[in-house]
Amino acid sequence: MDRNRKWTTINNTQTLKSIIIEGQDTDTVTSETEVGVTEVNGTVIKGQHVIESAIMEGCHAVTSATEVGATEVNDTAIKGQQVIESVTMEGSDAVTSAAEAGLTEVNATVIKGQRVVESTTMEGRHDINSATEAGVKEVIATTIKGKDVIELATIEGSDAVTSATETGVTEVNATVIKGQQIIKAAILEGRDVITGIKTQKEDEYFDLQCNDLLSRLIDHYRDSVICVPLSTLNPSLDIRVQVIYANPKIHRMKIEKDGKHVKQEQIYKYIDCFCGGFRRLYLQGEPGSGKSFFAAKLVHDWCNVYAPIVKSTKEQIMFGDVDTFQKFRFLFFISLRDSREQTRVSQMIKTQLIYKIYAEDEWESAYKLVLKIMKNIMFLIIQDGLDEWPSKEALPSMDGIPRNQCIVLTTSRPWKLADERIRNSQIDILFHLEGISDPEEFNEKILRCLLDESNDIKKSVKLFKKFLSGRDLVSISSSPMLNTLVVCTWVDGRAKRLTGSSLCELYTTQLDDDYMAERLTGSSLCELYTTLLENLCKKANPQISYFDRNDSPVNCFSRTMYVKPNMEHIDSIAEAAFSFLFSNEQESSLVFSEIHLMAYLSETAKQFALDSGLLSKRKGKTCTDQTLSFIHKTIQEFLTAFHIHMNIDVIDDVISGYLIRNDKSYRDISQMFIFLCGFNISAANKLSTLINELDVLSEYDHYFQKCILTGYKEAVANKNTPIHLQLSHFYFDSGNAKDLMQIWTLNTLRAQSLKVDCWEPNINVTIRSQDASSADCHGPGPVAFPARKDPGPSTLDDEDWVRSSISFIEFDLSLCHNVERLELIGHDDITVQPHALVGLKKLKYLNITYRCKCEALDLSHFEHIESIDLHKRVTLLPLSINNYKTIQCITLRTAYDGLDLSLLENLKSIEISKNVKVLPKPLLIHNKITEIGFRDFDFNSLNNEAIYTWCLLNGADPVQCAGYTPVRPSIERIRFDNIACSSTWLRSLLSTLLTLDHRLMCILSGCNITSFDPDVKTSMQGSDMPSCVEDAASESRIDAYITTDLNNTCTLDVLSDCLGLWEILHGQNVKHLRLQGRFIGLKVYRVPSLSRLLASLSQLETLTKHLSVYIDLQLPPTLKHFTVCYSMLSP
Repeated sequence: MDRNRKWTTINNTQTLKSIIIEGQDTDTVTSETEVGVTEVNGTVIKGQHVIESAIMEGCHAVTSATEVGATEVNDTAIKGQQVIESVTMEGSDAVTSAAEAGLTEVNATVIKGQRVVESTTMEGRHDINSATEAGVKEVIATTIKGKDVIELATIEGSDAVTSATETGVTEVNATVIKGQQIIKAAILEGRDVITGIKTQKEDEYFDLQCNDLLSRLIDHYRDSVICVPLSTLNPSLDIRVQVIYANPKIHRMKIEKDGKHVKQEQIYKYIDCFCGGFRRLYLQGEPGSGKSFFAAKLVHDWCNVYAPIVKSTKEQIMFGDVDTFQKFRFLFFISLRDSREQTRVSQMIKTQLIYKIYAEDEWESAYKLVLKIMKNIMFLIIQDGLDEWPSKEALPSMDGIPRNQCIVLTTSRPWKLADERIRNSQIDILFHLEGISDPEEFNEKILRCLLDESNDIKKSVKLFKKFLSGRDLVSISSSPMLNTLVVCTWVDGRAKRLTGSSLCELYTTQLDDDYMAERLTGSSLCELYTTLLENLCKKANPQISYFDRNDSPVNCFSRTMYVKPNMEHIDSIAEAAFSFLFSNEQESSLVFSEIHLMAYLSETAKQFALDSGLLSKRKGKTCTDQTLSFIHKTIQEFLTAFHIHMNIDVIDDVISGYLIRNDKSYRDISQMFIFLCGFNISAANKLSTLINELDVLSEYDHYFQKCILTGYKEAVANKNTPIHLQLSHFYFDSGNAKDLMQIWTLNTLRAQSLKVDCWEPNINVTIRSQDASSADCHGPGPVAFPARKDPGPSTLDDEDWVRSSISFIEFDLSLCHNVERLELIGHDDITVQPHALVGLKKLKYLNITYRCKCEALDLSHFEHIESIDLHKRVTLLPLSINNYKTIQCITLRTAYDGLDLSLLENLKSIEISKNVKVLPKPLLIHNKITEIGFRDFDFNSLNNEAIYTWCLLNGADPVQCAGYTPVRPSIERIRFDNIACSSTWLRSLLSTLLTLDHRLMCILSGCNITSFDPDVKTSMQGSDMPSCVEDAASESRIDAYITTDLNNTCTLDVLSDCLGLWEILHGQNVKHLRLQGRFIGLKVYRVPSLSRLLASLSQLETLTKHLSVYIDLQLPPTLKHFTVCYSMLSP
């Protein structure tokens, strides 16, 4: 543009020169030239103004456009940027246009001047060369000046535009960034809104899916689970469980730290089962006790909470609190016997529930729904029949199922829970189902279902009760299965005689009762199941035939009418029962395929089994996926025993190998063994030998002994002899002494352990040895007492008869050379004669506890002794403890002088009383003892004997322990029983415990603690406690569990507070403290004392409390985490 302006000026100058040369009137030219120059200058100035004005307008336009662009950017950043670019270009164009307009105007003026000069020149006649030259110079100067002004104005305008543009760009960039931030915020806000809407819709859809699944589950359960067979006689005759349900008799079982199961309170409500935060619940019960019955009723009550169809059961006294199930939105019921080849619970839910309630194309989505539910919603899983689960694993796997939302209730026979692979820590709470709590109520419900309305139900109940008591069958009343069997058999027997109007038929009703009485007399399980078998045979083939006197395969078949015509089928079915039960493939032991069944049964035999009800068939997803099973496991076991009776060689050929391959499997065949005792005692004797070799002493369940005892009674009831059942581990109590003594006399040579636990005041027990007894002792063996002809299950009156008839029992240990364990527990009525134990050369464990009496006991004969537990009424000969190297556990509550601790090289635990005097030799420092106990010691005594003994046990020099309380680093458990000490000494002990690098429990039982009341004296401050304050001292009796752990953690478990208790904790270096009550919340009576205690814990960071009632407690300022739980809130 500048180049064009320069070229135009030069052209104009040349034109002027040309015109001037031709002119002649110099003055005129000069005058006109001056006018032209003036006009040019004016025009230049005017052009400059125009340019400046245009520049200013451009600047304003740019600024305005920038502001407009900034405003628009707030709406949309992209549009703002486009507007800004457009406005910037427009501003630039406006400046350029204004500059060009100025130049154009100058050029126009020059042309106009040119025309005036040309006109004037034509008229001039004078020599105007000099003037022209001067005019030309002036015009050139003026033109140059105009050019410079124009260029300067152009440059200034350009700089102004550039500056304004840069300012605009900066503002635009800032506005763009701000706009981007606003847009991002709006996007995020919009995304949150969209996400919220999406989440809401997803939640609504999830709720719809949940409601749909809930409805499907309830429908499925009501069609299957809660419909139970009225009787095993007719499985197809099922009825809703609530119609015949009778209240169960369930007790909570406490699992002690040593594994012992102790029966506790009876359970009456669901809330008692599903409270306390327990996640893994187990319900155990013997066969036919009603475990599945209870599970079915539980499922029914859950269904009725979410979809009521029957009247609420809240008015029931027992288990009427169905509202408890409101916290379980979902319930997943699993039949473990149907879970073949499956170990994961999630897979069982898929196959047993999802595949049945959803179409095939919905299976995958339904399974994902269930998994999502398990992550977000509280649910209950019921696993029915752990003992019937065909798996090598101990428990179904919960992998993939969140534990915090789930509670699992598992039913099982007791033997399964005795599996050593099932740890006590895996059982949060254990219940034991004994059967029906009110058999008469149950019988009435069953009879209402079996009899028509014309019958007097109340009268029928009384008749049946009389029938049971007269036939010694009252003991089976608590079992729903057996009780129903007898009721149905009794009703069928009466009904067949009461049809028609014949007087003869009416009179023969009594004869039928006599027949029933003859069939059901006694307590033989074989007789009872024979009755069941006969009724099932009658359903498939009503042909009647009797066995001859000598051709009945077993005694209990001799009086049957419907068994003989079907013996061929029964034999083949029994073989199948045996083969499946002892199959190496455990998954097919109870539930099997039709293909496998056909290897043992012909088509007619299979049809007979199905028609009779011995076998039941279940449909699968396809016609080839059908499964079969016996109507009840006990039926299969009954037929298996019959097959063994008919083929005794299978004990050596099959069973022996099976028992060796499958550890502890003998527990699973215990019911079959009992039936075998009733069928064939010789076979049972032989099988007991195999099992006894595999039986390992279980101190608390004694399962095999129970099996042997029941088998012995079954053999006697069926008059089977000779009985030579083998047993090596014996546990006598007042309830089993009579029958177990018969087994004991046959097994004294092979006995390995003997435990006598007798608390009955009318029974005297004597332990003696024939070789060591005086001349007036009785002969060998137990003293004789009246033998029962039929030792069936005892009734209450029967047990009273046993107690009064067994008043004296003697054990002769002279032949018990293999006994390794002897435990005698009881009152004053157990006496050990002098030298009675001399012959027990293999003895390893000796317990003579409580008030059992034993004088002049010499332990020096026991070269292999490992554990000794002797209480006060035992007197030891001096220096009789000399086998120090083998002793691992020692408890001495009796007097003993001269215990040398330094010789106990392998000691693991020790408990001594104040009557034990130890030599001044400490326990070796390398000894790894883990438990120590003190009983009846007085740590406040002036002679310091207790502290002296404490130091020796902990491997420390008593002289150097004046300033602290030593604790051996290996100790894990300390027990104080009935000791006396000060809170100061216990406080010193706790201070040491908090420095250990492992968990340690200190138990205080009935201990008297001398404390100092802070309300009487100055409040407890610092770490020093007054050592002797006569008017402030007081004693408190404490029962508490104090546990210390890593990271300065302390747990105090006590029933109620006391002064000494808080003083023990005062000022300790505790970071994490837990205060809780024994069984219930802690009762705090001294709130100020507790507040002072907490204030003294300067390092306390975490505090957890479980209190009985709410208290207003001042918390320390150092506290970071605080959790409190109340058993109840005060008004």
